[in-house]
This record gives sequence, structure tokens and C-alpha cells, in this order.
Amino acid sequence: MNFEVIWTKEADTTLGEIILHLEKEWYQKQIFNFLDRIEKLIELIKVYPYLFPVSKTKGLRKAVINKQSSLFYKVDQDKIIIISVRSNAKGQKNYPS
Repeated sequence: MNFEVIWTKEADTTLGEIILHLEKEWYQKQIFNFLDRIEKLIELIKVYPYLFPVSKTKGLRKAVINKQSSLFYKVDQDKIIIISVRSNAKGQKNYPS
């Protein structure tokens, strides 16, 4: 069963912020690879929604995109709700771990 994926406003915003930061630090090809990795993770989550571990934030699951960032989501019946894309840097405020 493939689950429907819904991106929250926060997820769109946090991903956008990360992309803006990456544009200053990375080459375009690396950014495309990063986005491709997110797309592949989401395809995996759609089929296996409980594959990734539950984070310390109740009800959220954490899928590591790369060593710098993670995707947080929750499973709600037949939907996957993408909550946020966050940096893995320690000490970041509002960071669900």
C-alpha cells in the first residue's frame, strides 16, 4: 500500500531554508543529489512508513537524509505527513530529535 504524502507549511519552509543555505555552500549538482535523496526517502516511507525510528518528539519519526540533515514525519492512517526538514547540528532551537 502506498501512503499519500502531505507536506506541512513548516516542512516546505524548513526545506526552503536549507536549500537557500546550501546554495551558498554547495554546487548545484550536490543540491540536486540532496533533493533526489529526499525524494527516494519519501518513496521508501510511502511503502514502509514505520521503517524509520521514532524520534524523541512523541509521534514523529526521523529519517536521516545525510549526516547534516533529517526529515521528520508522522503516520496518520493512510497518510504520511512531512513535519519538518532539519539540520542535525546540535543546539539548534526547535529541533525535534
